[in-house]
Amino acid sequence: MEESEILRRRILHSFISSVALKHGFLKAEGFALETLAEMFIAYISQLCVQTKLFAELQNRTEPTFHDLASALIELGVDVVSLYKYHKSLNQDKYQAIAEPAYASIQTPPAILHVIKPKPHQNYVFDHFPPFPDPHTYIQTECPSRSEREYQKTRELIAEQKLNIEKGLVKFRLKNQLTKYNAKQLSIFNEDSKDTTYMLIRNESENWHLVSPLITGFFSN
Repeated sequence: MEESEILRRRILHSFISSVALKHGFLKAEGFALETLAEMFIAYISQLCVQTKLFAELQNRTEPTFHDLASALIELGVDVVSLYKYHKSLNQDKYQAIAEPAYASIQTPPAILHVIKPKPHQNYVFDHFPPFPDPHTYIQTECPSRSEREYQKTRELIAEQKLNIEKGLVKFRLKNQLTKYNAKQLSIFNEDSKDTTYMLIRNESENWHLVSPLITGFFSN
């Protein structure tokens, strides 16, 4: 049984116990309370059905007090005596029924829309759900200029060649700084670590390794 049904049953049992206490009953079994609750629900349901039928008989969609009074008369209840009984009630003899606690309803977070959704077309019914944001289902291709153009290719090749030359020069100077000091390599004969104004010395100590190779090449 769901929690809402359990709460409804507890309220019905409290109401029926108060009426029974008013009429002199001090104790009641659980089965008796449940039976009286089912009888009360059946009676109220029948009263609502009769009230609705009388309202529809008068071509009304909402019932009025006269429809309710006609339904009570149809069920055999004296409306005048019911009014007198209500006036003679002493509220102090009834047990006060506490109001049920209302659970806090957590509102779902609002959906942030980037762009206002598109409306439906004329042939789409209004009860269908609205469209989502356009960026979720519309794909727009962004064309870009080709990177294989002749001018762009030549510029990239020239830039790559320049970077390779600079890298080789820096690498060669770094190796020569291990053999010579900065003053011997500098153009202005300055003792500085700045490689901007340095020259690469022509080293010929490895030529003795090349001469045998040249001799063997021509001999063949």
